[in-house]
Amino acid sequence: MIPSVKTASVAINLAKENNKQLPLFGVGGTSYNPDIIEQGGDILEGITVHIPSFNKNSKYSKDAEERWKGPITYRTAGAYDATQALIKSLEQADQSTRKAILDQLRILELSEDESSGQGVKFKEDGNIIGKKNILICIKKTDQKGTLDFQEIDDTKSESCMK
Repeated sequence: MIPSVKTASVAINLAKENNKQLPLFGVGGTSYNPDIIEQGGDILEGITVHIPSFNKNSKYSKDAEERWKGPITYRTAGAYDATQALIKSLEQADQSTRKAILDQLRILELSEDESSGQGVKFKEDGNIIGKKNILICIKKTDQKGTLDFQEIDDTKSESCMK
């Protein structure tokens, strides 16, 4: 199940038809969105969602949550990191040309304090180094049976399945 904004309803219908017979997985984007839980309800309980990780305990995360009056996601952290990387590259480049900025990005290193909390460094091919992915489970989080996203602790061999 890899829903997009246009196919979220199809993914929810697939989950309903599946009736929890086979494990379903989602991939970031639309799957990691409170609206999908609201639309799908209990039928989505137990779905595992794969997202990029970010440091929820970093100074940046805490400051951003206070500023925006709510929790942030990997998208917020990633946008912040990309902006910080571009700013630093622009500051260090001898010219503001595409080539000069790309050259700076190749050698760029942002510390944990200069980024969203995990630091930023790129491989020669442009991919980021050191960012891990995490699994999130849609499950009931309180006595009332409220569904929410919870990170799966891979050190405890947790699973989304009941």
